[in-house]
Amino acid sequence: MAQRSSHRRPSRRCRFHRSLSFPDTVDAALRVEKVGNFSVTFAIALFGSADKMLSATERFIEVFTGRISLKSSPIGKDAHREMEGRTCCQRRR
Repeated sequence: MAQRSSHRRPSRRCRFHRSLSFPDTVDAALRVEKVGNFSVTFAIALFGSADKMLSATERFIEVFTGRISLKSSPIGKDAHREMEGRTCCQRRR
């Protein structure tokens, strides 16, 4: 029986550039920086909606692992292709 994959975050870095406060609206952007054989590197940016100023940035790595073995497992070709060069944005209040 094949193992399903799980995800681990062995590396993460967040930098705060300026404050945001409730009830401000926050714009968030998520970008795939790199897709490797076993991991994906993501970058997130948070912006204050009113002035569009950068408030925080985060970079983290997701490693695909076997759920039982917890050893790294390869990212499937379809998932690899789907993630390459992806960017999405969302607005939250």
